[in-house]
Order: sequence, then structure tokens, then C-alpha cells
Amino acid sequence: MRYRTRAEIAAENRNVVIITIAIVVVLFSVFFISPGMVVVTFAIRPFVHLDRAQMWIFSVVAAVATYGGLRVGLGNERSPSKYYLGACTLAVFAFVLAKFGFHATWPDRMWDFFARGDVP
Repeated sequence: MRYRTRAEIAAENRNVVIITIAIVVVLFSVFFISPGMVVVTFAIRPFVHLDRAQMWIFSVVAAVATYGGLRVGLGNERSPSKYYLGACTLAVFAFVLAKFGFHATWPDRMWDFFARGDVP
């Protein structure tokens, strides 16, 4: 049996940390653009053929537009960031509830559109 050196163990630990950070960044990114994903899935996708990259770009644009609309609509007297975080939480909660609570198929189809591109 071969023993690992301290340098090998340290390199392995660095790789685990980098992968963990990447996963967390991706999950937070999906959380923050989830309102845009809902808009693209239900408002744009049924009418316009989009590939995977276009779906992600339009989701980011829709999320920024949603935040901008909240910013303009609410002004400075209320915090639009709190409302946007509420919208993100509500969208993710709706995905999870529909998928695991009601066994709906639309969350799977939506993720297929975003993850693999155009899936019939």
C-alpha cells in the first residue's frame, strides 16, 4: 500500500474546495435568475424557438428586467431587493413543490430546455 504525501493530500483538498465553490456559485446563479427562467419558460418559449444559450441569456435579461421593474415600481421607499429575493424564493419553492409535491412534469421539461437545449 502506497502512502500519500502531504503535497498530494493538499492538492486533493484544493481540488475539492474549488469544485465545491464552483457548485455553490452555479446554485446561487440559478437561484438569482429563477424568476427569469419562469418568464422565459412560460412567456417566451411557447412562441419562439430558442436554443440553450439563448434560453440562458434571455433568462438573465428577464431577471434583470424584473429587478429593474421592481426598482422603478417601488422606488426608494421600499426595498426592491427584498421583493426580488422573495420572487426568487417563490420561484424555487414553486419548482420544488411542483416536482416533488405534485409530481408535475413541467419542471423536468423546463430543466431539459435549459440543460440540454431543445428537447421535444
